[in-house]
Amino acid sequence: MSVIPHDAIGADLTKHAPHNSYSPRYWYQDMRFQCKDCGKSEIWTAQQQKWWYEEAKGQINATAVRCRACRQAERKKSGRVSHGERAARKRT
Repeated sequence: MSVIPHDAIGADLTKHAPHNSYSPRYWYQDMRFQCKDCGKSEIWTAQQQKWWYEEAKGQINATAVRCRACRQAERKKSGRVSHGERAARKRT
């Protein structure tokens, strides 16, 4: 394993969803991406990645592909709810 870059957040591998990957995420760094729907340039922050992989148990090879506005529009169009909305429903 490499040394964690100074601008990265360390990962807790025990919180990742089970996976058969030889490439686990040892740390998270801000990652620039372009929204596949509107083309807007966005940053998937290290903190957002930590939440996705460790709390939401997202697939280890998944990355952000839509900006927040396009994700919300896609969910509204499809009738799906976000992970956060599902978690809030469970708490009430």
